[in-house]
Amino acid sequence: MTAPSRGSRAAASMLRSTRHQRVCSECVKTISRSTPIPQRTYATAATTKSSSSTTAAGPPPPSSSLNIPITPCPSNTPEYAVKASVVLSRPPLITAPQSSFDSAFFFYQKRLNERLAMPFTRYFYFKKDTPADHDWKIKAADRNGAAARELGGYQAYGKMGWNDEILVGDERSKPGYVVQKLLEEAKVRAVEGKDGAVSIVGADAVAADEESGLDRVESRWTEADRTRDVRRLDRKLAETLYLVVQREKGGWGFPTGDLIGRENLHQAAERILVQSAGVNMNTWIVGHAPIGHHFIKPYVNPDTKAIERVGDKIFFMKGRIMAGQADLKGNLFGLADFKWLTKRELENAQLSAMPQIVILGAGVTGLQTALTLLHTPSISSKYSITVLAAHLPGDNSSADYTSPAAGGHWRPHSSSSPSDAEQREWDARTYNVWRELLASKEKEGLSKEEIEKKVGLGIRESRNYWGMESSETEGGDGRGLWWRETVEGLEVLRGKNQSGEVVNYGDDGVIRTTVDMSTGLSGVVDDVKKKISEFKKGEEIVALVNATGLVARHFVEKDEAAKLYPVRGQTVVVRGEAKMGRTFSAYDGPDSIAYVLPRVGSGTTVLGGSKQVGNWDVNEDKELTVKILEVIKREGLAEELRTDTKNGEKGFEIIKVGAGLRPARKGGPRVEVERNKSGKGGKKINDVWVVHAYGHAGGGYQNSIGSAEKVTRLIGELLGSKARFRSMI
Repeated sequence: MTAPSRGSRAAASMLRSTRHQRVCSECVKTISRSTPIPQRTYATAATTKSSSSTTAAGPPPPSSSLNIPITPCPSNTPEYAVKASVVLSRPPLITAPQSSFDSAFFFYQKRLNERLAMPFTRYFYFKKDTPADHDWKIKAADRNGAAARELGGYQAYGKMGWNDEILVGDERSKPGYVVQKLLEEAKVRAVEGKDGAVSIVGADAVAADEESGLDRVESRWTEADRTRDVRRLDRKLAETLYLVVQREKGGWGFPTGDLIGRENLHQAAERILVQSAGVNMNTWIVGHAPIGHHFIKPYVNPDTKAIERVGDKIFFMKGRIMAGQADLKGNLFGLADFKWLTKRELENAQLSAMPQIVILGAGVTGLQTALTLLHTPSISSKYSITVLAAHLPGDNSSADYTSPAAGGHWRPHSSSSPSDAEQREWDARTYNVWRELLASKEKEGLSKEEIEKKVGLGIRESRNYWGMESSETEGGDGRGLWWRETVEGLEVLRGKNQSGEVVNYGDDGVIRTTVDMSTGLSGVVDDVKKKISEFKKGEEIVALVNATGLVARHFVEKDEAAKLYPVRGQTVVVRGEAKMGRTFSAYDGPDSIAYVLPRVGSGTTVLGGSKQVGNWDVNEDKELTVKILEVIKREGLAEELRTDTKNGEKGFEIIKVGAGLRPARKGGPRVEVERNKSGKGGKKINDVWVVHAYGHAGGGYQNSIGSAEKVTRLIGELLGSKARFRSMI
């Protein structure tokens, strides 16, 4: 018995029990489809697009045994349209990276097995006196008789066989160590000679043959990961990727389309996928039942009660890709682009037109604020984050754009004074997050070089020297340094702390443009709205973060502008990375400073510096350049970077000299909501909340994360979204 006939009979049974059996033709068909029957249905009270049009006279009466008078249908407008959407995924291609505990526990299990299992029966696997047998005996002797090849010489049957555990984080449990041991074991130590006898290969021959005949372990970090190519499928190998497409109006989502005629969800999903992403994919729609659904209610005119916009019932079908790639050429849905994203990337992605939070300025403060907002789900799930800037990382054309020229190390500028309490919290927070980020990458099995290249962050020993007594040198034992409990491994040799360089930022999501600053804060907000509308049509701006540094003096109120002043700095970038960072404070007076800051992974080092308060000159001071180099040489702060010159003396290979203006402010950084005249509450500027974040002077990198989290909390309070920070790791 078919579903339609069963539905018609159920409808007839129901109608016989009614007193007045008068119903329109459309209702007869609707009742037939919607009456409960023992069959799963997902299109109740909805309609599909017909594959053929009906005549003006209306559809023919249904073929049914029902004897029901036909009356005109009151409305032919359906409430919902049925759509199918395909959640197409590429499953993980490799196992997830082990944590330190996972690695240690797995290593312990292997040792336990070595100790409790039966002894290895060599002759079962190797014929006696063959090259393979001799090769095994040589390698087993090197392993103290252990059968497993990567246990680090564990003697399972010796007196210390009970000691089969290692500490979490032990070098021997890390993937890199295991891979190296397996590669060493793969080298053949015994071969068959010309006369048939076994010949032992010497160590020199093994080393010479190391590069040939051995398959190397490929990195988990592919070229697509390094270039951030989100269209390629050979990225994020340990995670599931999902296909999302960009619609004609700019929004992103899964491939979606209407059901046509009497096709079911499975058939519609197959057709929609082909019409969206082409035929060059080997895909499989999993099952006939949807994995989820989403309803968009129709819009009903409150006056006429008529449906002016039909709602949608979207049913999601699961799909897998096994080979091939998406190709949008000639697609039938007007799709403009596609991406393969992980679940986490989907959470952060701007998949539809959302209200905007705009960050004005792309220095370290602005970019870190954008990053923190993106990693706060309560905000990033509801609002789109956009950076609007005249200068981007890589630009060196403006002295107002200081971040790219900075040393970018962690050395607090905040003091132990009560007035610096908030800045101390920001500095400590930044340090801890940077350390956590590096530790997370180590768990992925990446080498130190791979981490520094991927993240742009690294750890180097840093030594700090003082030329005269100050609050920081009080007691001579580190008690004057508020950060002595924050920094790991601090020792007093005249100061020593860990130092790291900040994350390198890319251009993704950043709009390069200029904004008219001459019309005050109100004019700036209007100009920002205009600029954003040129790039993102119809997206409302709800909040603006002013991270413009010294440029803020052009549009904030006069009293506030008077608090802003520059602290001029000059640096010399030289070739080579110094072994450690070194800072020499007050070597020639309280405001003098010399420093050597290696830029991790770049092959260069920044030599400085100067603190010239109130100096607006952005040109190179050649006398100061000579003085910087002379001080570095005299104090022996970077001897490893000095090379032989043409005149026979040792000197530095200078790459460039730069000057920048640190954005300082009397009273410290301003991180707050724009207030009304009474100062008691925030106020909107042209219907936009404004949050200020500038005046960090030389501490922009050191307190970037702490400052950004405060901005995020303020925005969350203004927009009614409680900020719960998710780790950026």
